[in-house]
Amino acid sequence: SDMVMGGIVTVDKNGKRKGSSIPIELPDGRKGFMNSKDCRNFKEWSIEVRPDTVAMRDCAFNLFGRPYLWGGTSSKAMDCSGFTKSLYMMSGLILSRDASQQVAQGTEIAKEAVWKGLKAGDLLFFGRTATKEKPERVTHVGMYIGDSEFIHNSAWIKTNSLDSSRTNYKPYYHTNLLHVRRIIGSSNQPVSYRAHPWYN
Repeated sequence: SDMVMGGIVTVDKNGKRKGSSIPIELPDGRKGFMNSKDCRNFKEWSIEVRPDTVAMRDCAFNLFGRPYLWGGTSSKAMDCSGFTKSLYMMSGLILSRDASQQVAQGTEIAKEAVWKGLKAGDLLFFGRTATKEKPERVTHVGMYIGDSEFIHNSAWIKTNSLDSSRTNYKPYYHTNLLHVRRIIGSSNQPVSYRAHPWYN
């Protein structure tokens, strides 16, 4: 059975360790083994982990090229908000599931200067601007990684730029940028795994 990044399993207390392999139990009751180098004690990890934009960027690039799957949150395939949720999960913070929910987290950053006032880890939200007939609709999210670039999942995980002089610039993203939200360090920062009752 495959294990993916961020998977949570319990140690099989009736099993015996085999060399570097730890006995585990999956949520459906199946039992097996994992190499100890591929896992961490969850409680220890949740206490030690801190939001780290360098680690998030590295994690994002480790997923580069993975396919888009609507509703997906696995490192095998995910949608745009599943991707940003996974990046923040690996830094210990629990983002909401969908882009339309994630846009309510963190602190709003003025987008008038486009990319010049942004910091790595900021989330960029795209979609339909509100009109008299229709409300605003957030449909896409990506994570800013610095130097005008953001990484996101649109067909596959890739980078685009907000700088019109770059070859990976797409006018759509400039025109349809609705919000920029700073998650790390904001007064509205999402709850951490160590503080969430489900994980304690």
